[in-house]
Amino acid sequence: MAPEDQSFMDVLNVKAEDVKAPPAHPEGHYVLVIKGHTFGRTSTEKKTPYVQFSYTFSGPCADVDPESMTPELEEALLKKKMSKRFWTTPDALSRVVSHLKLAGMELGDLTVLDLIKSCEGHEIIGYLQVEESKDAEGEYYNTLRDKFVSITNLDAIG
Repeated sequence: MAPEDQSFMDVLNVKAEDVKAPPAHPEGHYVLVIKGHTFGRTSTEKKTPYVQFSYTFSGPCADVDPESMTPELEEALLKKKMSKRFWTTPDALSRVVSHLKLAGMELGDLTVLDLIKSCEGHEIIGYLQVEESKDAEGEYYNTLRDKFVSITNLDAIG
C-alpha cells in the first residue's frame, strides 16, 4: 500500500520491532521541486497563519559527498518528501516572497496568493542538515534548513 493510501491507523498497526528509522542523507545542498502547499494555523490559542510548502528531491548538488550517496540512498532520495513552513503575518510575509523569488517566480503584478497557487513544479536549492536524534542514540535524521538558494546559482555550490 502506498503511503498516501494509508490511514493513520494503518501506519500505527505495525509491530514496533519492525519500525526502522529512515536513512539520513548526506549533508549538503539538494535540488528540490515544489510539489504543493497547504495553509493552516498554529495552535488554537495563537492562531498564527502559515503556508507550508512541500518538496520532493531532484538530486544532490556538487557539495554532497558522492561516496556517501549509496544507490540505496539515491533511490530513497527520489521518494523523500520534506516541507517548510513560513508564517503569513504582515511582518513575515517578505520571507514567503523571497522564497518564491528564489524558486524562479516572476512577481510582476501578482498577489502573494497568486504566486503561492502557481509555484508547483518550480525548483529551488535547499540545504539538508544531518542531526543526531535526541531520543534515540545513534539515529540520525535530516532537517531542511533555512538556507534556500536560487536554482540559477547551482554552479556556485560546491
